[in-house]
Amino acid sequence: HVLIGQAIGASRLPPDLAPSLAALHNDFGGPASGTGCWANTLETSVPSCVFGDPQGSKTVVLYGDSHAAMWFNALDDITQKDHLRLVVLTKAACGAGLLHFGNSVGWGNPQGEYAECDAWHRFALSRIQQIHPSLVIVSQEVDFAPGHRLFTLSQWRNGLEATLRRIVSPGTTALVLGDIPIAEWNVGALFPRCLSINAQAIHHCVTFPAFGRNYRQAEAQAAANVGVRYVNVIPWFCLNKCPAVIGHYAVYMDPWHVSATYTRFLEPLLVKSTGLEQLSAS
Repeated sequence: HVLIGQAIGASRLPPDLAPSLAALHNDFGGPASGTGCWANTLETSVPSCVFGDPQGSKTVVLYGDSHAAMWFNALDDITQKDHLRLVVLTKAACGAGLLHFGNSVGWGNPQGEYAECDAWHRFALSRIQQIHPSLVIVSQEVDFAPGHRLFTLSQWRNGLEATLRRIVSPGTTALVLGDIPIAEWNVGALFPRCLSINAQAIHHCVTFPAFGRNYRQAEAQAAANVGVRYVNVIPWFCLNKCPAVIGHYAVYMDPWHVSATYTRFLEPLLVKSTGLEQLSAS
């Protein structure tokens, strides 16, 4: 909170910004494209995708869309240190909830159902049931239904709850990692360009925690209904405002995703909130 408070009042871009403005747009924390473990919009399956400590006796699964994938680098670091296997099941624009998402293959004009997402849900949930992980970490961004309309709050809650009920079984629990603050469809606010233009007035490059709050609350309710934990990450980013630079870290690599560098800074909070240390010790 102290760092965030200082960041809200900061004016100048720090000279040691990490990552640099030039590197920021590539600082996505998902699995490297060469691994085959980041399913694009057309793909409906991935290979085994085991990271962390492949010899670990317990398995953690990361499941969701790009808002799950962006935590991969940090979770890979943590699970390596804690000797846990990490299995990654993430797909572009395909949230974890059992819902029929809008067709994101035609990015600018999604009309019909995203059939590849439906097929991915079947594949991913089947794999989770086959490998019997100790913990499944679920995260997702609010997204569109067919016809380019947002899901209702009840749809969003029920879709996630249905997924969680499919995951939780004897020996397997789940955790919902709440979504980060994002710009209210005002994509200019957090682009690296904003920091470049406002290098002497970076307080202009802020967003606010209100957008998406109702959907985060719906996810928290879904988790409560199933009896699993919900982790609210907003305090890791915001007080009354959400600055684009905290300490010397650029928080966002684009308006919708946290930078991999900042997720690695957050690793101690991620360990504490997910209980991964206790899992490795048990």
